[in-house]
Amino acid sequence: MINNPALVLNQEEASAAREWCGDRAAFYAALAEVYSRPLTEKWLRWFTSPDFPVYLKSFVCGQDDDTSLLVQGLAELQQSTEGKSLEQLVRELQAEHSFLLIRGGCQTVHPYASVYLSEWKRVMGNAWEKARVFISEAGFSLPEDGENKFMEDHLSVECEFMHLLCRAAAKATRRKKHDQLLASLKLQETFLKEHMLTWVSKYSADVVRVSNHGFYRGMAKITEAFLIMDAASLRQFCEE
Repeated sequence: MINNPALVLNQEEASAAREWCGDRAAFYAALAEVYSRPLTEKWLRWFTSPDFPVYLKSFVCGQDDDTSLLVQGLAELQQSTEGKSLEQLVRELQAEHSFLLIRGGCQTVHPYASVYLSEWKRVMGNAWEKARVFISEAGFSLPEDGENKFMEDHLSVECEFMHLLCRAAAKATRRKKHDQLLASLKLQETFLKEHMLTWVSKYSADVVRVSNHGFYRGMAKITEAFLIMDAASLRQFCEE
């Protein structure tokens, strides 16, 4: 279906594609928040709600998919937040965010692709240059200033980029621009395969090893599981 350059979706297919892209956009936006700044009560209320596991499991591609990593992540997240007030969680996660995600806090874990893919384990390596070019050619650029400015190979920026691509795909579906939908889905699949999935599993393993808080250990596993599932969904959708 998606391989056809003259792709036309019927109303039911278009509605399903639009909802799928919208749901994915929302979760990529959530991941961008997790890896860019301390979480507010608003976000923690969602992550700790009973609906969150149901929402995540809706992304499972097929019955044969291995969901063990996702289940582990959800269990660890739930255990780390159970019985705690939102105010308490905000305080705990502010401290852990400073340790884990601000450069210089944790000396061994940095959410940059270059750190994991370069020989010298430093930022602004070849992985950063490739991500910068890819994102720029897709028409997305970083803000010029602001306290949360990160380089293009930072995990939060890569999640934000996927968020924007998913939104563009949903918009194309609403406007019945199915050629634009196809182009966006292919771009998403390429970016996941050639950029995010080349290092996120290593980063996730380091977070699990180093983090002092089960919330971030759980989110690391959930992030890795979601990216793997999303890549499988894109591949299936594009090959049908």
